[in-house]
Amino acid sequence: MALRKGSTLRRWSGRCVSALQNGFTLIEIMIVVAIMGILSAAAIYIYNDYVVRARISEALAASTVAQVAVVENATSNSGDFGRGYPPPNATVNLDGITIDSATGIVTVELSAAAGGGNLVIIPYTGMEAAPVALVAGNMPDGVIKWRCRAAGSSFALGSAGTALAKHVPGDCR
Repeated sequence: MALRKGSTLRRWSGRCVSALQNGFTLIEIMIVVAIMGILSAAAIYIYNDYVVRARISEALAASTVAQVAVVENATSNSGDFGRGYPPPNATVNLDGITIDSATGIVTVELSAAAGGGNLVIIPYTGMEAAPVALVAGNMPDGVIKWRCRAAGSSFALGSAGTALAKHVPGDCR
């Protein structure tokens, strides 16, 4: 099929060919590369922050065994909240978990990969506004509740941990 010299289709096809020959200028390519660099730098920072948060969550999950041991010892009135608790082996995210035998406070030691420092998990009974500490050898009154504390957190019982608040779950802040 031959196109006549003055046909609309022939004029249109000529424009497309010339448009395809044009490309991006160097400045346009440099702007796109700069924008991609800025976005990737922000993404790496955010990604590293989430990796530390995930590592801390894994260490907190390992502390549930210690919390169960404290509850069992408190309800059996054993006098030692840490009795029968096998401490876990150190992992990439966790240096160790200890139980205070007199108060039942669980301390989670975080490794450097998980941001370092520690989290303190405090058992108590009563309301959060007026908590009652557990005492070894005394049967607790009511349900045992837990409060996790990181650096800068406030609670009437115990001391705060040293892990950065920006990395820990919301209930530890």
